[in-house]
Amino acid sequence: MTDRPTDRATESALFNADAVEEIRRISRLPEAELVILIGAFEDIGQHFRQVILATPTSFALGPDDVSGNERCKWLEDNALRHIDSLLDAFGKQEMFAPYPLQGSNELSEDEWAELRTGLARLHAYVRSLQDDIESRIGDRSTINAELRFDLVSRLAVTCSPEM
Repeated sequence: MTDRPTDRATESALFNADAVEEIRRISRLPEAELVILIGAFEDIGQHFRQVILATPTSFALGPDDVSGNERCKWLEDNALRHIDSLLDAFGKQEMFAPYPLQGSNELSEDEWAELRTGLARLHAYVRSLQDDIESRIGDRSTINAELRFDLVSRLAVTCSPEM
């Protein structure tokens, strides 16, 4: 291995100098194209890192893996049930009326509408997420396998000669 001056390709947040050198060796790309390839790998890696950091998986980073059934039950018990309760409570807006002379903290009609709209959107999102998880359970699909497949597919597309 030859000593190379620090260049843009070796200045990678996700890849150490040895990994960059290995990519350089395998790809045999000119330096300018190598920089572009490493940049594309960086973008893909950062995307998947964010997904893994936010999603229950069996990967070392991020939240602990949870089965689809456990996630659906948790969403039902800890999100949907409470959202439904709040939406029902907001139907009794008179219960939220302030005492006389205490109106400084009172919510406007627009604020009440914004809260109801936000909760309804959150409810729809959680229900859609549950449906998605349940369909994956039925397909015997796992988030881990899907992430691996998607990662390899994106890397393959990035490395294809047409790109």
